[in-house]
Amino acid sequence: MLSVATFVAIVLCACAISVANSAILPGESSQVAIDTEPVILVNPSNAYIFGYESDDGLGTTQHRHEVADGSGVVKGSYGYKDPFGIFRSVNYTADGNGYRAVVRSNEPGFSGQSSGDVVYVAEPPVPIRAPPLAVRVKKPEK
Repeated sequence: MLSVATFVAIVLCACAISVANSAILPGESSQVAIDTEPVILVNPSNAYIFGYESDDGLGTTQHRHEVADGSGVVKGSYGYKDPFGIFRSVNYTADGNGYRAVVRSNEPGFSGQSSGDVVYVAEPPVPIRAPPLAVRVKKPEK
């Protein structure tokens, strides 16, 4: 019989993996499929979940999410998007079979040439837009 703490840990890991695997970038519609099978905690004392998302209020966002099931399997994602729409997103799995990742980006010069256990998905760059300019407004003279 599972203890309540173990059951809660299993549910949290399953939810976090779903979040980690879907945390590509806000507003991005295409997504590389990642294994989303529920995690069964082999050793709950070694399992963990963590993550964050940040937004500087100026158009740059970053995220990272990671889940370990306690048996040596770690899955997660991390990435960023800048105010010009340039982004990089990485979904990864590290386990007994090594480190495997899918990297998506539209960075200038980024190519889709995969190597080893890393798959690169190059997307078209966004048109570069200049940031808004500050304008000084003079007070009307009386």
